[in-house]
Amino acid sequence: MTFPFDSVGLEEPPALRDLREREGIRKVALKTGGEAWLVTRYADVRQVESDPRFSRAAATKPGTPTVWPDFQVQQGLLYLDPPDHSRVRKVIAAVFSPRRIELLAPKVQQFVDELLDELRPGDDFFAKFAYPLPLKVIAEVLGMPPTDRQRFQGWMNVLLDSAQPPEAIGRAFGGVYSYLAQLIETKQPGDDALTALLESGELRGQELLHNVQSLIFAGADTTAGMLANGLITLLRHPDQLSLLRKEPQLIKSAVEELLRFVPTLVASPARVATVDVEIGGTVIPKGDSVLTIERSANHDAAAFDSPERLDITRNPVHLAFGHGPHFCIGAAIARLQLTTALGTLINKFPGLRLADEQLEWLPNRILFTVRELRLRW
Repeated sequence: MTFPFDSVGLEEPPALRDLREREGIRKVALKTGGEAWLVTRYADVRQVESDPRFSRAAATKPGTPTVWPDFQVQQGLLYLDPPDHSRVRKVIAAVFSPRRIELLAPKVQQFVDELLDELRPGDDFFAKFAYPLPLKVIAEVLGMPPTDRQRFQGWMNVLLDSAQPPEAIGRAFGGVYSYLAQLIETKQPGDDALTALLESGELRGQELLHNVQSLIFAGADTTAGMLANGLITLLRHPDQLSLLRKEPQLIKSAVEELLRFVPTLVASPARVATVDVEIGGTVIPKGDSVLTIERSANHDAAAFDSPERLDITRNPVHLAFGHGPHFCIGAAIARLQLTTALGTLINKFPGLRLADEQLEWLPNRILFTVRELRLRW
């Protein structure tokens, strides 16, 4: 058995469903090389992601089996363990306070309205809306000139393609780092997160650079993919779309159900067992690589009633943002964008539909990304 499993679009691969239902945990070969344990059930994923015996930092060592390209950054929040993780997360969490998110809401609504006003029937929704929106938002949050977002899109397309050769990944990272280093060096004070991070004095040099980079990566592609894939899912479930139109106050629970129902990542970044650990009756030996599969956990019948049914009234406790210390620090910003964008979109275009039901998906991606998404209304 080799992972990632072959699949088309947003449908769950039969091999993944069978693994969850029959075994839950299994060691598999990875297409990127090496072997790793797949953890697929809801309770087991929560346990691994909250267990300090599984290390993200250890997974940054060269040669660690992972489905992600080999660009783990040791000083980035995503790849730290406590106490370093706790220290850095506290600093970053402070600049993403509820007050800052609240103040961001009108700007997100402005961006959504502007992008939708420019959208025409037959346009590529992904290119014209789903991707520009989170890039505008993260540029706003960090005080980055919005005109730089196209360069970031090019670099990130390379970094999120697991088939790219190491040289291409290196060049893309070089571009990102050079740009961000210059941005940090020349940043003028403002009411933005980067200014707040600089003024705190807690993060400096490479540590600051790596964490700003992580915020950009986490804040753009995942939200763009969820916007597109969530809309596709709603349009393919007309009963739920109709209910949402009739009861727009359901938008928040609808977004939570879409986050549960729609896959985002193929797998989370690898963790390494620092001692022998028993999970779900299976002993994972010290030194082995572990991949938690949130998309599978979110369809576990032991955790959700009729998990293959989309129900926007469900308001589930899902794992789309992870669990434990590495719970996505940008979850509130992502939720703000999703509720604002999808709520505004379906209200503005009552006849919204897919221009073509036959969608093509980009291969070799860590995220589930549609090549283009053309709409009619």
